[in-house]
Amino acid sequence: MDRQALLNVLLFLRILLLSVDLDFSLTPDFMLDWIIAMTQNKTILTMAAVFLMGQVFAASALHAADGSGRRAGFAGHVSTPGFASFDSFIQDDDAPPDPAEASGFGGYLGDTDADGPWPSMPRMNDSYPAKSSGGCYGFGNSTGPSRMWASVDYMMLWSKGRELPPLASTDPTQVGTGFPGTILFGGESIGNDLRSAGRFSLGFWLDPCEHVGVGGRFLLSETDQTSLNIASNNDGLPLLARPFFDTGLPPQDPLNAVIISSPMLAPSSGAIQDRATNDLINLDAYMRVLLYEFDNRRLDLLVGYQYSEIRDSLHLRSDRFAGGPPGPNRFTMVDTFDTRNTFHGSVVGLQGEYQMGRLSLSMLSKLGVGNMNRRVQINGNSSVASFPGDPLVPAAGGMLTKPVDGNHGNIGTYRDDTLSIIPEVEVKLLYEVSRGLEFSLGYSFVYWTDIALAGDQIDTTNFNGYVWPQVDRNHILGPGTGNSPNFTGINDLGFWAQGMTFGVTFKR
Repeated sequence: MDRQALLNVLLFLRILLLSVDLDFSLTPDFMLDWIIAMTQNKTILTMAAVFLMGQVFAASALHAADGSGRRAGFAGHVSTPGFASFDSFIQDDDAPPDPAEASGFGGYLGDTDADGPWPSMPRMNDSYPAKSSGGCYGFGNSTGPSRMWASVDYMMLWSKGRELPPLASTDPTQVGTGFPGTILFGGESIGNDLRSAGRFSLGFWLDPCEHVGVGGRFLLSETDQTSLNIASNNDGLPLLARPFFDTGLPPQDPLNAVIISSPMLAPSSGAIQDRATNDLINLDAYMRVLLYEFDNRRLDLLVGYQYSEIRDSLHLRSDRFAGGPPGPNRFTMVDTFDTRNTFHGSVVGLQGEYQMGRLSLSMLSKLGVGNMNRRVQINGNSSVASFPGDPLVPAAGGMLTKPVDGNHGNIGTYRDDTLSIIPEVEVKLLYEVSRGLEFSLGYSFVYWTDIALAGDQIDTTNFNGYVWPQVDRNHILGPGTGNSPNFTGINDLGFWAQGMTFGVTFKR
């Protein structure tokens, strides 16, 4: 992350801290900070949109309050300095006396006929907030010494596509045949299809009034896999080839291909087996602290730790079997590119809830800031058997991989660390089917910066509208020779995942 991006993150964190004071957050000075931040880059614009949702939700709560941001004696404003103790921070010391308590009734102040046998929340009147048997005011009420929540969500997940150069084709330009050339694998974005994911959440309230709690969330995705398995017959059909930009040819006509099977080489056969995979893991553990509570609305601050991991891999294998000259009896090439992105950092966010009888709306916006460790592992090998029955003779390096020799080559393991940010937003609509049991429908979006993907680590060049693998023909003729492919550093980009969620929530 460059210096400008770091300044953007610091500006955004300042805005988040100021957001805690909702009175200040509605002033022109605060909104000017938002405008400045959004003009910096697209990442800040994304985060601004995420957290503005939280601001709008919090502002809607203020419309139910008086001008000082209080409701019927509530004095728990988190940005008000000078509270004497932690108890005064989470407890309402200035609440007016409860008439129901004086009359001997300390329970629910509602209408059973109107609300049903298990109302979702206490009713309020305009003069004082309801007080439960535990002495709690407002949104969060408890009937026992502790509370917990747990949820299980199924997610229909879509993620950003991963770009690959053309890696397998039926290329007629290099063999003089009339067969149409088609790119079989690569040359496009992969990983755009729907995949499944699961999210699990668990939390506990540390006080009976639901003012302070601890929780955690865990997201695990199904492996996204795109593959090609194709083989030709003994007549060399279909034609199979590995296209590449040949740095050993004249620049005006640089395209070349390694022929895996062709009618021109019959009797022979060949096979190509390619596979690209991607996996996502996201975990966070946090403390949840009540900021505001107005009737059926509440806003919480989340602070904690976040872990993320994105793995991406690319495996390419080619086999050619020749029944006679020209060429060896068997020729095999294997190339592998594996990346692992591991994030450790802190997370801060806002979670708002709005209840409407049995229906409730939950909105979560949070930002992770920390270190992203990227590991890129590149390997490859080839093997040749010149005559039938001969053992395969291995050699280091495949078609797109080459042992490092001086300033050339790319085989090896490479690591680095960079400052990274992970904004996330989640919106859920919940319906309470019975006491403590809710069904939910929602939407979730997560964005990662500085992610290394396998396809981006291939040595490539731009030519004729495509990004081609870049290889020296001498390397193909004698593995390990030639001046390319090379590794010039870890290439990264932003990555996102989004999806619809369907879940069930338990509370007790």
